[in-house]
Amino acid sequence: MLIKCLSVFGLGILELWLAIPVGFGLGLSPLLAGLFAAFGAVVSVVIVLAVGAPLRNWLLRLRKPKAEDKPTRTQLIWNKYGIAGLGLLAPVVIGAHFGAAFAVAVGAPPQKTLFWFTAGIIVWAVVATWLAHTGVLLYHK
Repeated sequence: MLIKCLSVFGLGILELWLAIPVGFGLGLSPLLAGLFAAFGAVVSVVIVLAVGAPLRNWLLRLRKPKAEDKPTRTQLIWNKYGIAGLGLLAPVVIGAHFGAAFAVAVGAPPQKTLFWFTAGIIVWAVVATWLAHTGVLLYHK
């Protein structure tokens, strides 16, 4: 059981949407699959925030945006909804860790980033767990 939970946790660090179905496939209950996947996704955000300053400097050195560059989907979300919108939408649109890296790159406060990304991860983990559980129930009918 511990190995199954740790596997789902590890996959949650990489991708929330993959971890939950794998947890179901491993025979975990919906609660454990969703919980460990969400916890893994939150840990991925914490890791990004922990290395925030070096990551931000690296991203800024990587490429300086040009004035004529078309804004990315992440930038459009950021411009319209700020850290709350990014935190709530990133887990489903681009992934929590990539969204957190963007938040760090634009200088969002780490505490607000962690709060909103955790909220978004919880919301989407509940949705994904419910969808997976409903799919399993429909399959068995």
